[in-house]
Amino acid sequence: YFIIFFFNMIKSFAQLQLFSIRTQLQFQSQFYKTTYIRQPKLKCRTVQQIYPPPGLNLEIPKDWSSEEFLKRIGNGTSEFADKFKDIDQIFKFSSRQMKSKGVPCKARKHIQRIREQLRRGLITFEYLGRRTCLEIQEKNQKKK
Repeated sequence: YFIIFFFNMIKSFAQLQLFSIRTQLQFQSQFYKTTYIRQPKLKCRTVQQIYPPPGLNLEIPKDWSSEEFLKRIGNGTSEFADKFKDIDQIFKFSSRQMKSKGVPCKARKHIQRIREQLRRGLITFEYLGRRTCLEIQEKNQKKK
């Protein structure tokens, strides 16, 4: 009896392993989907931090439009430039006000993240102004 019991136990264990391998193969395709980024993300390797950080006394450049600022921060936020009248609204609106204007969650989070980095002095408007990856991307799109 012991041999039969032991044999059945090994057989059920082998079936369990086969089942777990099959389920892993089924779920693997869900977790490794590729997403394509519309605009390049910010890489702050060459930014000299501001000390002391500007905080709420951040000087917003008046010559920038909301469309230009959102294009400079990237990550597809330039699509929602028509929701803001000027660049001051971007820095004054809360997340709920942006939501009521129709800005989706990912774009709101990205705008708030960049806004906070500017207030803490981690990135600067000068850095955003000299981002060259956006011009390269536009040239490539015009060639196609």
